[in-house]
Amino acid sequence: MAKNKKLAGMSIKKATVNNKPQQSDNNKKASPTVLPERNKVELPKEINYALSDFYEDGSDLFLPKTGYAYQYAEKFKDIPPHQLRKVLDYVKGILVNLRNNDFKTSQKRLFVLLPMTAYNCGRLGKSESAKYDYYYEFMKMHISDRTIRTEEDIQVFDTLFTSIIAYHVQLNKKDDSEE
Repeated sequence: MAKNKKLAGMSIKKATVNNKPQQSDNNKKASPTVLPERNKVELPKEINYALSDFYEDGSDLFLPKTGYAYQYAEKFKDIPPHQLRKVLDYVKGILVNLRNNDFKTSQKRLFVLLPMTAYNCGRLGKSESAKYDYYYEFMKMHISDRTIRTEEDIQVFDTLFTSIIAYHVQLNKKDDSEE
């Protein structure tokens, strides 16, 4: 069956199948473009400038599998979640100081995380502390007077660490039998 439509005095016929109009070639939906797989970002060995500048591309920071947060979470896989949460809770307390426009105090409190992390790594036996070595290196790389220069840098560190913990939880899912 054919349907007729009047358009500016011209008759246009559309073919139908089962009384449903068929799309013409001009109206067909374009097939989805398959994008190439995204490459993993390379984890830095050193950061010599502000975190807000280093992590300015959100996709490099947040995306699963390829982003920084996910890759750090993979590296921290053997660290118990409570150790990471302890640091995150401390950082969230520092953010309260930022709301009071107290950057210098917040910066100093963030710097205290370095000896705290060193202590936590050092009090473990050699076999246990090996899994914390990269964690301590991560902290040294991300917390310095070169990387924490503004309030935004502290917020970026908080966002990064929060994302790391989120992926850490996902990577360390408990079996239903463990509950």
